[in-house]
Amino acid sequence: FFSIPSCVLCFFVVFAIEQRLENQSIKGTQAMIPCTLVERGYIRDECVGQGSFGTTFKVRRLEADSSATHVVKQVMLKKLDEKHMKHTFKEVELLKNCDHINIVKYVDSFLDKERQLNIIMEYCSQGDLTTKVGRVGEG
Repeated sequence: FFSIPSCVLCFFVVFAIEQRLENQSIKGTQAMIPCTLVERGYIRDECVGQGSFGTTFKVRRLEADSSATHVVKQVMLKKLDEKHMKHTFKEVELLKNCDHINIVKYVDSFLDKERQLNIIMEYCSQGDLTTKVGRVGEG
């Protein structure tokens, strides 16, 4: 009996989902009705990252009994060409369909009134994989 490393397993899971998505249109993207983070039940906190197409912020639920911290990745769709737009919506579909301890958990996604795609995910307090690999390389 042998064990499969989780990174190999994750690759095959993502590959299988990508193959399935290749054969169907991305569901739900046309029916998204723009709203705000507050209307979705979240309060935005500090910025935790910024890239070419958007920004990531910590968010928390408006509900008083919820102490969970999440992040929102806000993607500026107006800056994306067709290829990057398709890739972005594919990322959302992949996250929705992945359930693995080593893959960030998808919570929600929606368009806001500024036409930004908001992807709500679990907050990883240790940072992303790039940060983690950088720390190991420095040490």
